[in-house]
Amino acid sequence: MKAWELKKAIKIWGFPSNTKFEGYVVHLPETDEFLAKHNSDSDGDLWGWTPIPDYAIKYKKLKDAQSVIDAYDKTKAVIGRLLDVGPQHIVVLPEQMEELRAEIH
Repeated sequence: MKAWELKKAIKIWGFPSNTKFEGYVVHLPETDEFLAKHNSDSDGDLWGWTPIPDYAIKYKKLKDAQSVIDAYDKTKAVIGRLLDVGPQHIVVLPEQMEELRAEIH
């Protein structure tokens, strides 16, 4: 998440000023789960999911999260931005990012 996006999210959505971007997470909207484990070897792929975003794998780079989605099924999974807002974590999903960008312009 770009620094300006985080600053705008804090301002527009009223998040605490000490909100931190934790990383990109892979989310399955259909089941509201997050990728917690992924192993790939000669026997195949293992995908482990959790309903708790805190336990999700956190990717530092957007392209790393995108490559995981491409390997899974890019029509079913989306990339969220995990924010630490103090006592809890909040996931900003693609449609919310679109709203944020619309607010800026």
